[in-house]
Amino acid sequence: MGEFTGPCFSHNGHTFFVNIQDPGHTFAIWGPFPRRNAGGQRAMASAAPAHRRAPKVSGELREHAAKHGISPYEAAAYDRLGVQLG
Repeated sequence: MGEFTGPCFSHNGHTFFVNIQDPGHTFAIWGPFPRRNAGGQRAMASAAPAHRRAPKVSGELREHAAKHGISPYEAAAYDRLGVQLG
């Protein structure tokens, strides 16, 4: 069996899609799924990565993060994706 790729939920959160790269299949899995936990998602998004994998966060980026109420690591992810935080 090939590698799992691209797991994601539908916009309404009722269907979970999983892809298998080889032989190229997509599976749709229907819930019920527990409701999203925004607090848990936020904690995962702002958890510090392992030191060797941590992005370099400039002072300016830290200031933007504080201004927008997000973690420095979230700000670094947005910056890497080209999102303007200013």
